[in-house]
Amino acid sequence: MEIVPTLTERVTSYPVDILTNRDWDALKQSSEAYLSRLSEGDEESIEWFCLTNGEQLPVTPSAVTFLHVHKEVSEHRILALLHRQDNQAVVALYLGGRWWSLADTLRTSNSARRELVQVQSVAEQIVLYLLNRIIYRKREFLPGNPLFLHHSANQFAKVFWKDGEAVGFYTVQQKGSLCTDHTSQCYQLPVLDTVFVRRTHQRQGIALKILQDFCCTFCEDEAVGISRPISAAMYKVCSKYLPSRPRDQDCLWEVEAPGDWSQRVNVWLQIQMGDVPSVNSAGGGNSSLHSPGEERSQGSTDGDIIGQSPRANACDPHPEVILEPSEAIGGLASDSQALTGQSSGESNMIEGKKEEARSEADTATGRRRRDTGLLEASNLKQVKLTAPPLCD
Repeated sequence: MEIVPTLTERVTSYPVDILTNRDWDALKQSSEAYLSRLSEGDEESIEWFCLTNGEQLPVTPSAVTFLHVHKEVSEHRILALLHRQDNQAVVALYLGGRWWSLADTLRTSNSARRELVQVQSVAEQIVLYLLNRIIYRKREFLPGNPLFLHHSANQFAKVFWKDGEAVGFYTVQQKGSLCTDHTSQCYQLPVLDTVFVRRTHQRQGIALKILQDFCCTFCEDEAVGISRPISAAMYKVCSKYLPSRPRDQDCLWEVEAPGDWSQRVNVWLQIQMGDVPSVNSAGGGNSSLHSPGEERSQGSTDGDIIGQSPRANACDPHPEVILEPSEAIGGLASDSQALTGQSSGESNMIEGKKEEARSEADTATGRRRRDTGLLEASNLKQVKLTAPPLCD
């Protein structure tokens, strides 16, 4: 029996660099042609794929399957090789006429591809899918975190590249986009939807760079949002970012879809009032923002191979954010819990400071609404001015 090894040798270019001009149709035709040849082959011409640990896996029709990259487009799929001892473990992908290890599909040889790069090409969409549905869902998922949905084909997303490797991403629901396919409601502002940083690259300030990039990318919008509820981890990131960004303090909101003014709460105001999970405590485990029902009942199923998973609470798309484990800091505490054991004088002082913060924030919010035309004067006229940009 002839063995044709397919080694994961060191290469000068990777799929994300090679497939820059490849479309989904070409990728589909290449995969189907290979699968046809594989089905017609005999045992004497079996192809083998060598893992980095030296283990060799036979490439047979029963060991490969198609992965659906986008839930709404069934033609957007890639051919994957599964481990023979675990038919849910993806070990390689067939791209550009050859098999690539999962690690290599997340690498780049382009030195200009560093930090946050917007997802545009087919290969970059595949990288986003792998980080979302394979790396996080299959390898780095922790109990208590939400499972991520498939991203749509036209999803605004950026991948974070570091030292030639994709280590994280964030996605945005853009202003004017539909909340779901089953409603006519549209987002009224850009909303940060999902954030993920790989475990080996956490606690390196990547989440802070993501938040800054999100605000700067949409600096021409008068407001940007993060979906409710915001986790303690994300509030800690906001508490580091906002003090040095006074212009953003009036523009960053915690929102519910579709995000009209009655569905927004100012993030900086929440931090100043202390009505958020503590940003000074330390905790363990990844923290997430999520809709309570989203995919949580499915666990680690074979959704990556079979297809799409519907959003349980489709018109309330809370973001699913995975950040540094040390930044997961527990839940909300009421004012009464926070003041337990303090004297009434101390309580009054704290309440006075909160009232002062509320007054100052209300004044700032009133000025902002008046300047942006969102506050009517006696229902007779509106004052319309250009809102300040989000970025310096």
